[in-house]
Amino acid sequence: GKLTREGVGRRCYSWRVYRQQLQTLRAKYGVRTVLLATDDHTGEVVRALQGERDFNWVYLDYPRQQFRKRAWMEFRSDLDENAPFSLAAELELLST
Repeated sequence: GKLTREGVGRRCYSWRVYRQQLQTLRAKYGVRTVLLATDDHTGEVVRALQGERDFNWVYLDYPRQQFRKRAWMEFRSDLDENAPFSLAAELELLST
């Protein structure tokens, strides 16, 4: 699959690659619900799901602009309550 550079030194696969893998999981195991955990600060990833009807998408819906890469999240003072809430909520969703 195609890798694209995201930020400094980080590479991500194109949506098509992830979509193909999800289709494989659905065919093999009947997967219908997908937990989407993304640090996409533009909201592009979540908007792309609007047309996807093959899966039940679970994700946290909150403003993502603050996740724009500026420094390590742990050391930033400009984050609102959504940052720590998102971490806790994603851990809870993964544990169920």
